[in-house]
Amino acid sequence: MSPQRFPNRYRMTHMRSAATASKSFALALILTSAGFGQISISQINPTPPDAVMGFETATGWVVKSSSPTTSVSATAIRTQGSHAFALANPSGATTLTSAAVASTEPALAAVGEANSIFAVDLMPPSSGGAGSLALGVSCPARGLKAEVAVVQLSGLKPFIYTTLKFPIPDQVRSALAGADFTDLTFEFVLSGTTAGASNVYLFDNLRAVAISPVTAKLGVALPVNFGGSLSLVAQGNAPATQSFAIGTVQVPASFRLAQGAAAGTTVQLQLGYDGAAAYTCTYNADPSDTTGLSYAASSCNGGVQAGDVVGATYAAITIVGGSSGMNLQADLARNPVGDQVGSGLIPAMPTHWGKSDTCVPAPISGQVYTISPSCTAQISEASQISTAYFNTVSTSQAPYNIIAAPAADRALAHGTGLGNPVPPSNPTQTNDVPINQSGHVNKGGDFDAYWTLTGDFNTKATPSTGSSSAHFDAEFGGHIVVFGGDVDVVDVKATVDTSTGSSSSATGSVSFFLFGEQVPGGGSVNASTGLNTNLSASQTFNLPPIDFWIFTLQVGANASATLKTTGTLAATGFNVTVDPQVSMGVSISGGVNLGIASGEVNAKITLLEVEVPITSQAGLIVNADPSSCSISIDLSLNAKVTVSALGGEIDLQASFGPCPFCYSNSYPLVKWKALESTTQTLLTVGPDTLAAIELPTALCTPNIKATITLPSTSAQIGITYPLQATVATIGGTAVNCSGFSWSVVPAETITGAGCGATIEFANTGTHTLTLTAAGSFVDFFGRTITGSGTGAEAIAVSTLPAGSYITAASPAPTGIQAPFNNLTLQLPAATVIQFTGEYVGSAASVNETWTMTTGAGKTITMISQSLPNNGSQATWPGPALPTPGTYIVTMTTTDSSGKLLGSVSMTVDVYAVNTRI
Repeated sequence: MSPQRFPNRYRMTHMRSAATASKSFALALILTSAGFGQISISQINPTPPDAVMGFETATGWVVKSSSPTTSVSATAIRTQGSHAFALANPSGATTLTSAAVASTEPALAAVGEANSIFAVDLMPPSSGGAGSLALGVSCPARGLKAEVAVVQLSGLKPFIYTTLKFPIPDQVRSALAGADFTDLTFEFVLSGTTAGASNVYLFDNLRAVAISPVTAKLGVALPVNFGGSLSLVAQGNAPATQSFAIGTVQVPASFRLAQGAAAGTTVQLQLGYDGAAAYTCTYNADPSDTTGLSYAASSCNGGVQAGDVVGATYAAITIVGGSSGMNLQADLARNPVGDQVGSGLIPAMPTHWGKSDTCVPAPISGQVYTISPSCTAQISEASQISTAYFNTVSTSQAPYNIIAAPAADRALAHGTGLGNPVPPSNPTQTNDVPINQSGHVNKGGDFDAYWTLTGDFNTKATPSTGSSSAHFDAEFGGHIVVFGGDVDVVDVKATVDTSTGSSSSATGSVSFFLFGEQVPGGGSVNASTGLNTNLSASQTFNLPPIDFWIFTLQVGANASATLKTTGTLAATGFNVTVDPQVSMGVSISGGVNLGIASGEVNAKITLLEVEVPITSQAGLIVNADPSSCSISIDLSLNAKVTVSALGGEIDLQASFGPCPFCYSNSYPLVKWKALESTTQTLLTVGPDTLAAIELPTALCTPNIKATITLPSTSAQIGITYPLQATVATIGGTAVNCSGFSWSVVPAETITGAGCGATIEFANTGTHTLTLTAAGSFVDFFGRTITGSGTGAEAIAVSTLPAGSYITAASPAPTGIQAPFNNLTLQLPAATVIQFTGEYVGSAASVNETWTMTTGAGKTITMISQSLPNNGSQATWPGPALPTPGTYIVTMTTTDSSGKLLGSVSMTVDVYAVNTRI
């Protein structure tokens, strides 16, 4: 094999010797795949598992050749591990003897099983296979030295590995089965070869295997090293590349476009190692395909052809001459016959197993199960492709095998189950929020699980009538798609309607259906019941029998669902939460019995678990107070989704022919990865208040209420009372006292008007005091609204008994009525304070003195002056203005002879301005 004939596939470092034909050669140098540079053996650290049987180390094998030009090296062209063993220029009989291996060697795991064999992968030189390869084993600890078998090499295809099989004799099997040993050696004898520079044999992956086709039935699974998929998507003329762990890949016979037209373009496939191509194939537009989408194999270099199974860690696909609108998606078969390599093992598998994104469910209200034309077409195409391929296998001359189809793109899940969240919105911009969310695990596939959340949240104000309303409805649906058929699993609907005005109301409803059957416990709700449900149900719904490939299948849709609702509703609004949750899955059972074929399946998989809580709140406020004269609405809306799934795989397995003389075929129907539990916010509105809406001013005429607070229901002659009242609208807006008008019956003297009016009664008996209050208000929108109201109070007027009285204070205290004897007044600091008093009695002339005692006990005489009718007035002692604190003020009355007539006191709390003590 020359570099010119096989470029870049390997380079060798020769170890030549002028010694005799018995000279032993050991692998001394190893080639790396990256740049094919040389590294020393000491750099291989740690030693890989199966180092000897995997041909990974220099010390693993000793070569004896009759030719001094025989040389050995390592190469990256391999079927497993990191390296293979290259033997150049063997002549006559060349032996390869392994280092000792132990019974714990992983590659020996199957040595004791019935019908087990030894297998090794061999690539012959450019001239093809010639001569024979014999295998012998020796294990002194087990008293074993035997020839295993001899394989003829003639007819082997050059430039690709072929798995050679050596049936294990019973003598060898019984000696090694279940035994402990550390001294087992293998010896290959390569005979009938001719020395030459191009004669290079590659060895890799010596192992014991016990894999033969078996009848497909429940409990029989594929061996672990069978099956897999290499999915590549090429767009335009850009190459699609992928690197992967070492394994086997089949060279396909065709490709099919997902978009575009094949005419005028070709497809190039490269397979190789560590980012470098070892094999390149060209595919031309297939003239027999009337759709114009297909390519068929035209030529390959590197010694391969369509259908060959080769080792690789790298693949690339390019649409040569492709335009930007072209798309090619290919599923190459990985390990389709396990770790076997070679030509003619099985017919070339399709790279297109059917469309994966054209199934559009069309559920019909009231029907649990429906299937749309697009989904019917997609699943039918997939069944036809799989049937056609496995029929080709059955009629081929290929050796009996276990055959694993790839987990094609159509078997995988391409979504997350999450929705398409909308950015948080400002509710002041709208009073109508539509709800429209959904999430798919595999949208467009003939297996899918999806959920929907639809509804509306709106508020409405009717200014002409002063009424408002709020509406919320949400409908949650959970569906699964099985073989293209849509199953309506769960339906939840909740509604709430509230309104204010002349006919206020608050109503709602809850309904919960599982597979079309209503779950008891829902129904109508109102303000007294609120929204308070906790419902659950589990059920299996059986679909009609489904034919796929050669199987007739019974399919069940499985679900477990709960619905929790909480909240309150009233005419003035609502605050509710609706929380549906469902786990949806599918079970598939059935089989095939066509005489020449058999198969069974019984599997169950959870496709999706989803929870979508949604909370809605609305408050309706009609404010007819003239300071507002508006309708305002506050609202909020929040929805989230949480999705998860365990994932899993469902395979259809069938056997054609009487096993072990049969083909055991495996077809991945569903292979979904697990979805980790993920929570996503779908929409957020508010909380906020909508822009206020004007009410007609006619609906906001002030209803003013006046309550007279001073004087109280009793009063005395001769005391001047400030007229005080609490006046406000029904809504609580205060009315300015400047618009107050006072009157009294029978008539008495009222001094001043508005805020400073006072009254002094001259006559005893019952009086009716009336206040008429008028006010003007500016509402939220700048409109002026006027109105008035009245208040009245009956006052019993009497004379004061004989004695001394403190009858007035300036500034006048609020909410307290004279006389102030023994009362506590609160007066502001930093202002002049004066008190007025009088004596009622028979004395013609009296003297009245005033004192003020501080909190520290210091008594100060206040400056006072006499007033008519035995009255006096005192001023807070100066020169400084009063400071905050608590004081006792006393008025003492004596007659002209100095005889004490009376003494009265009151407490005065002087507070700092803007502060109350």
